[in-house]
Amino acid sequence: MRKLFPFVLCGAFLAVPAISGCDRTVSKETETVKSTDGTSKTTEKKVTEQPDGTLKETTTEKKVEK
Repeated sequence: MRKLFPFVLCGAFLAVPAISGCDRTVSKETETVKSTDGTSKTTEKKVTEQPDGTLKETTTEKKVEK
């Protein structure tokens, strides 16, 4: 029984991603705008395809002040 436990444990870790699936990145765009006062704004647009075939668009904005 103790000799089989590591194999069962490894099998469980390998089966979880196969069952749940993962998102596939279709496109990714990054735009950075710097202003004269030293701040910068980064906008990232990402489109992913989910395991069921639907597309999901995500927009992330980051603002860095100097």
